Amino acid sequence: MPIACLVAAAASPFACGGSGGSASPSQDASDDNPSLPRHFEAGFDEEAEVADAPDEYVAQAAHCARTADAGAPEPFDAGADALPDVIALPQVVDFGGATMATPTVVSVTFPGDTLADPLEDFVASVGCTSYWRTVGADYGVGDAVASTPVRLAEAAPATIDDTAIRAWLAQKIDSGDPQFPRPATDTIYVVWYPDGTVITSQGSTSCQEFAGYHQGGQLADGALFSYAVLPRCDGDDQTGLASLTLAASHELIEASTDPQPDTMPAYSFSDANHIGWALFAGAEVGDMCELYNDDAYVPPGFPWVVQRIWSNRAAWAGQTPCVPAESSAYFYATAVPTDVATLNLLGTPQSYPAVHIPVGTTGTVAVQLISNGSPGTMELQALDPAELFHGSPHLNLTLDATVATSGSTVHLSIQKVSGDVSGAEPFLLEATMNGRQTLSWGVTSD
Repeated sequence: MPIACLVAAAASPFACGGSGGSASPSQDASDDNPSLPRHFEAGFDEEAEVADAPDEYVAQAAHCARTADAGAPEPFDAGADALPDVIALPQVVDFGGATMATPTVVSVTFPGDTLADPLEDFVASVGCTSYWRTVGADYGVGDAVASTPVRLAEAAPATIDDTAIRAWLAQKIDSGDPQFPRPATDTIYVVWYPDGTVITSQGSTSCQEFAGYHQGGQLADGALFSYAVLPRCDGDDQTGLASLTLAASHELIEASTDPQPDTMPAYSFSDANHIGWALFAGAEVGDMCELYNDDAYVPPGFPWVVQRIWSNRAAWAGQTPCVPAESSAYFYATAVPTDVATLNLLGTPQSYPAVHIPVGTTGTVAVQLISNGSPGTMELQALDPAELFHGSPHLNLTLDATVATSGSTVHLSIQKVSGDVSGAEPFLLEATMNGRQTLSWGVTSD
């Protein structure tokens, strides 16, 4: 998507491709769109009054079942000492936390939710699709099945913070609530909040900074559980459903590949040579693709919108990293920093490639144009990501050429007007060729 669309997406999670924890679709949500599920009337007579025909939901896709020999694929591992250099595409690094080999998903809805049926249907069917098997293959995630859905009798609160959601879920399980039996290993609760409930998490607000997120919690006896939270940001059922399934696919695969992101991180961060990816956009496997203009995807034979997810295997091969992909051919523009900075981004000082530019000075970095397919001409843009939220940019960015051929090198001038207290400031490079757009992140240091 063009930079203008990125700005719109950041201002509104549903403008173009999403912002915050999850992406959101930009496709037509009219009644003529066959990709969106809907309710069907049993024995419906078109000439009869709607009130005379009781609603009966018809499942839109086959539900997944756990087989006796259910297992998980071996995760892709290029080797601990084989992380890509600054020119190659990044890897999402496994920090050693447990992942989910065989996820079980529990859908939780509140009273009067008109989308409860299709949301439960989606949860029950997405985990054995070719899509799910493709996006989970690199990270050791096998098929996901649904457990008995929960339809609550209690109304949702008007406002709630993530700490309260975590405590509420733990209390439900610890108290022996029959709707919340003791969770099996690898269980993810998906809580679908209704329109009108405002959710906050780590200082961010639902439908402003995020369209969904996932987290981990702990029960009284120390057992761990995982959950995803999906706010309702569009009151229209059809548009809202597409937005919800897109965001949910993002959060479900991230909850499976990084179940306890704060306390026991797993696939949660980009490799050290590509730290710019993590500073702004986030570097879990869904975050890496959510700002792309083709992130929304409808799998063949599947009725719901999902999000393309980052593939370490494809990235390692220099192929289109957001899968499933229509073509493996890929191109991008990437900064080639020659400096090294020591930054404390994960609680421990570590060295990262960066462009050393103190506040109030200007520096230059080479930008290489890479293509693993046919050579072509790329259109280039550089952006301070602070502008995506209509904030004050910290960097003034100027390319010495905005059109260049793959294989060539251009130069980016960076003037640092102000800086973050961490000393790290990310910048974004966008390349467009034949109507297709790719993104790459770089970082400056004081």
